[in-house]
Amino acid sequence: MSAVELATPADAPHLTEIFLAAFSNAFNRRLFPPTAEVREWFAANVLNGTGTAPENEIVVKIADPTTGELAGFAKWVRVAGATGGDRKGQKLSWPESSDRALCDLFFGTMEKDHARIMGGEGALL
Repeated sequence: MSAVELATPADAPHLTEIFLAAFSNAFNRRLFPPTAEVREWFAANVLNGTGTAPENEIVVKIADPTTGELAGFAKWVRVAGATGGDRKGQKLSWPESSDRALCDLFFGTMEKDHARIMGGEGALL
């Protein structure tokens, strides 16, 4: 039987490949093209790259029990309130090969909508 476990830094390259395979349509490829630079950036940021305190993020993985091959992962980020909690005022630095303006627009819109919809409530993203 498969078990959900905490991801480790050694898992980051595998999580990167899963992410790029799962989000491979034209829009997502503009955000994160499958370049070596994006792979390095994602691997460096997947476990704790949203600018929150490490205790506010959790990444779990699930592997094939017979082969040990990673099958998927999930990331939760706890935000304290409408402004994204401890991320307030921080801006992520996107990889050079990504469409940085589109990343800012897309992810910035999600943060603004979260604040508008959730008000002062905290949430798990």
